Amino acid sequence: MEASFTGEAESTLTLLGVAPYARIDLIGVGADNIDRAAAENFGGTASALLGDTDGGSVQILWSDKNADTHATAARVAFGYRQCHLPAVFCGARQRAVPGAGQRLGQGSG
Repeated sequence: MEASFTGEAESTLTLLGVAPYARIDLIGVGADNIDRAAAENFGGTASALLGDTDGGSVQILWSDKNADTHATAARVAFGYRQCHLPAVFCGARQRAVPGAGQRLGQGSG
């Protein structure tokens, strides 16, 4: 499974038990420059992965070489927060929220 992770946009890989961490989540951003929308999608994908995780801290690392000036931490946080709204699609994943209202977007997986 690990060998199949290529870093394509919104692809994910979770590594468990890698000391000193309980888990490490890799989220692909693709080979293109990271723009505002890609940063928000990244945040949504992170939120969908971590939605059922209690406590801990999140560290997001990416190179400035392939990120434009609009791909800010605020855009990642916005995408992360959007994923906590009722029945929204988070990156390539839908986060189901009990009692959620109408679906707000389209997803692919």
